[in-house]
Amino acid sequence: MALTISDICILFARKGGRAYDGEPVTQLEHALQCAQLAEEEGAPAASITAALLHDVGHLIHDLGDDAALRGIDDRHEFSGAAILGRWFGPDVTEPVRLHVDAKRW
Repeated sequence: MALTISDICILFARKGGRAYDGEPVTQLEHALQCAQLAEEEGAPAASITAALLHDVGHLIHDLGDDAALRGIDDRHEFSGAAILGRWFGPDVTEPVRLHVDAKRW
C-alpha cells in the first residue's frame, strides 16, 4: 500500500480519534505526545518524525480500536514502516519497524 503524505494526514483525521490500546488517550494524542517528548529531549528531526508516526500502522487496518487488547497482533510496526518507506529513509522507518520489539524487550 503506497500512501502519500496527504493520505497519512487523512488517516490521522479519520482514525486518530481511536482509543490507544485502552489508555485514556487517542491514537493522535499518543503520536503527538511521543513527538513532543522526543523534541523536548533534543532528538534529531528524523527521530521526532519516527516518534510522531510510529503507530501509523494501527490506522490502516479495520480491526477496531482495541485489536491488541483482544489478542490480535496487527503487526503495525511492519505495515507502518513499509508505508513510510516511500517518503522517509531508514532513520525514520527503522525506529518505526523496531519499536514494538524494543518495547517488549
